[in-house]
Amino acid sequence: MSAATSHWGYNITPVAKGVEDIINLTTVPAEFWAGEADEGTAKAIFMGTGYLFGLPARQAWTLIDNTMAIMDGDDLKLPEYLMLKEQRER
Repeated sequence: MSAATSHWGYNITPVAKGVEDIINLTTVPAEFWAGEADEGTAKAIFMGTGYLFGLPARQAWTLIDNTMAIMDGDDLKLPEYLMLKEQRER
């Protein structure tokens, strides 16, 4: 139970992550207004909109992020590029 209540980003189900992303979408206007928009803001817009409209946002975000990693010089094989999680550190 401690893993479910920790602040390490653990979610019990993928639905919980979807709800969390939709809730994060509500903070976007305030971040833009304050001039604090960053990659996290873009991801909140992308993921929240995808979940609201039933689009494959997670897969598209991963593909875009891995494309950016390749453009930055990372060496990803085709299966890594298409199917693995987004690159955390560049």
